[in-house]
Amino acid sequence: MTFAHRLSLMFIFFMLLGCVIQFWIFDRSFLSHTNFMMLEISKQTAKHGSEQIEKDFGRIYKTLDKISTDEKIRDNKELLDEINKFIPEVDALLILDENGEILAFSGTNNEAAADFKDTKYFEQAVPKKAYTSDVRITETGKKVIYMSVPVLKNGSISGAVVGIMDLSDNGENSFENSIFSDDGSVFLLDAGGALIYGADSGQVGEKNKVFDKLRGESGSRMTSNAAGEKCFTGYSKVDGTGWLVVVNTPVTDIIKNRDIVIGEMLMLFILENIVFIAIAVYIIKRYTRLTEQLITAFNSIKEGNYKKLNASDYKAEFRKIVDVYNAMVRKVYAEHSNLSREANIDVLTHAYNRRAFDKVLHIIDDEVNNNAIEKVGCLLLDLDHFKEQNDSRGHLSDDKILQEAVKIMEAVMGERSVFRFGGDEFAILKRNMDEKAMLQTAENIRIEVAEKIEGCTISIGVASLPGDTQSVYDLFPMADKALYASKIHRNTVTAYRDVDDGK
Repeated sequence: MTFAHRLSLMFIFFMLLGCVIQFWIFDRSFLSHTNFMMLEISKQTAKHGSEQIEKDFGRIYKTLDKISTDEKIRDNKELLDEINKFIPEVDALLILDENGEILAFSGTNNEAAADFKDTKYFEQAVPKKAYTSDVRITETGKKVIYMSVPVLKNGSISGAVVGIMDLSDNGENSFENSIFSDDGSVFLLDAGGALIYGADSGQVGEKNKVFDKLRGESGSRMTSNAAGEKCFTGYSKVDGTGWLVVVNTPVTDIIKNRDIVIGEMLMLFILENIVFIAIAVYIIKRYTRLTEQLITAFNSIKEGNYKKLNASDYKAEFRKIVDVYNAMVRKVYAEHSNLSREANIDVLTHAYNRRAFDKVLHIIDDEVNNNAIEKVGCLLLDLDHFKEQNDSRGHLSDDKILQEAVKIMEAVMGERSVFRFGGDEFAILKRNMDEKAMLQTAENIRIEVAEKIEGCTISIGVASLPGDTQSVYDLFPMADKALYASKIHRNTVTAYRDVDDGK
C-alpha cells in the first residue's frame, strides 16, 4: 500500500471520526444552550405578561380613583354605567358607604356585589389605597376578584369604590384580551397559588402544584406540568398583588425540533463528506507532496501567518492556484490590518468607537442579567463651541481638541470606558458606579475641560441603572435626553431624573 493510499485511508477515518465527535458535541451543546435559551425566553415572556397586567390594572385603578374623587359620578348611575364601558375587564362597579352598604351599582353581578359587602373583604380593602383580592368563591360558587379604592371625605374614609372581575363565565374572563394563550402554556396564579387564568377554566380557584417551587420576584426553572411532562417554566410577579404570571414550554417540543435539526445536519454532513473525501483522495493520490504544502500554507493564514509562496517551486498546473493564494494573502493581510486597527478603535483619538460601544453594552447587559454587576452608569458628552473653533482655527486645531478631551476623560474614568461616536460627541460606560459617583466624575470632567481646552466647554448627560431604569439598553436614550437638556445652557452636567419630561 502506497503512502498516498495510507494517507487517503487515514484522512477518511479521521474525517468520519471527526463527524461523529462533532455530532456528539453538537447534541450536548445544542441541548444545553437550548435549555438555557428556553428558560430565559420563558422568564422574559412571563415578565412581559406581568408588565401587561400591571399596565391594565393601572388603567383600572386610575378609573376607580376618578370615581372615588368625583361625587357627581358616584351619585349618577348613568355616568357610572358609561364609565364601566371603558373598563371592560370589570364586570360590575359598586359604591359602598363606610358601613359597607351598597349606595350605587353598575353591571350584572349583583350576587358578587352583595357577597363583597357581607364578608371581611370590605374591612380588608377600605384602609388601603388600592386593594386587589385573590380568587374568591361566592356563596353560589362564582369565582371572582375584587379591586377597590377608598372614598375620602374631609381626610377620612367614607366608603369605597369596588370593581368586580368575574372568572366564572364559561372560561372567558377579563384576561382573555391580554397576552395569554388558550393552549395552557401561560397561566396566572394569585398570591396563594390559586389559578386565576389558564386553559382549563374548571381549575380556576384551585392551587397550582408548581407554585411552592417558584421563589423570588421572577426567575425560571425546570418543572413538570399536570400531565407529568417536563417543562421550561418562567415566572414573574405582578407588582402590588403578589400574583404570578407563569409560562410553561414542554421539553418534548424542543427535543422534536432538535431531532429535526440534527437529521438535517446529518444529511448535509454526509453529502459534504462524500464530496470532500472523493476530492481529497484524488488530490492526495496525484499531488500528495504539493497538496500538503498548499494545505500548510492555507492553514497558516488561520494562524495569522501571511507568507507568500514561490510559484517556481510548484508544477505548472499548481501555479495558478499559487497566484490566487498569493493574491488572497495580500488582500487578507491588508484587510486584517485595517480591521485590527479600525474595528473597535477611533483612529484620531484612539478611544473606542461606536461599534465597540454596542459590543460592550451587550456584554454589560449579560452581566446585569446574570447578576454579575448591579450598577451601571452612562455619560453622553458633547463639546460646546466646537464648531466655532473649527471655523476659526481649522481642522488640525479641532483634532488636537478632540485628542485632549479624550485624554481628560480617560484620566478621570479610565482608558477602557471612553467611546467616540463621531464629531465631538463621546460616551462613557462604567460598571459598579452609582449615580452620585457618576455625577461627581462627570463634574470633574467638565471642570477639567473648561480649564485645559481653550475656547471649549463640555455638556454632559447622565443616566444610571438601577436608578433610572432596569434595562441597560435604556441608558443611552436617557443619557441623550439629559445631554439635550445640558446643551441648552452648555457647560452643564444634567442627570436624567432632573429632565422635565424624563418621567
